[in-house]
Amino acid sequence: LERIKNAVPNFAGILDTRSVDKLPYILQRFENGENNLIEFSEEPPIKPNLVKHIPNRISGIVQLSEGCDLSCTYCATTIARGDLVCFPTEDIVRGVSYLVKQGCKEILLTSQDNGAYNYNNLKIPDLLKKITQIDYEFFVRNGMTNPMYLKPFLKQLIEVYEEYGEPVLTAIQTDREGTKKYGMIEGVKISQNLLQARSI
Repeated sequence: LERIKNAVPNFAGILDTRSVDKLPYILQRFENGENNLIEFSEEPPIKPNLVKHIPNRISGIVQLSEGCDLSCTYCATTIARGDLVCFPTEDIVRGVSYLVKQGCKEILLTSQDNGAYNYNNLKIPDLLKKITQIDYEFFVRNGMTNPMYLKPFLKQLIEVYEEYGEPVLTAIQTDREGTKKYGMIEGVKISQNLLQARSI
């Protein structure tokens, strides 16, 4: 931060990625003539509770968590987003409910790694069950996850597939480093199990 301030001594404002909810406040102060404003936060805002812009009324995005606890050498997520912070399950369900009531037919569950979601011992299968209990017709896309996270609760996730079928989709991610560190073979096995469940 000091290096930035030295390089650009006259700036409007600096916010970190955990202070996006402070942006309207910063802009208002800037319009009132203030400069060199700095907002840094220890914890991110609970993003499912933030005001949502729905551009097409078809797809709605709900964020499950912020940050990551891994340390992949190719990735700057932990530097940019900090350590993992999972948002309350009830706030996520409330956010999904709001979007489908606004007419969204597809809900995109996103984060840096959905498989890492764990709020009060509630994980992705538990969250999906709660979301699918919302009394509207809509699809759910469960965003990217590493095989290492998915493996411990794969059975429970498959049970969600078996109960709710096509409306639920899960994406699996890996890469060259992940192949060595988290196991491409495990990722393939998990993908095969999920594909089998989708065909039920």
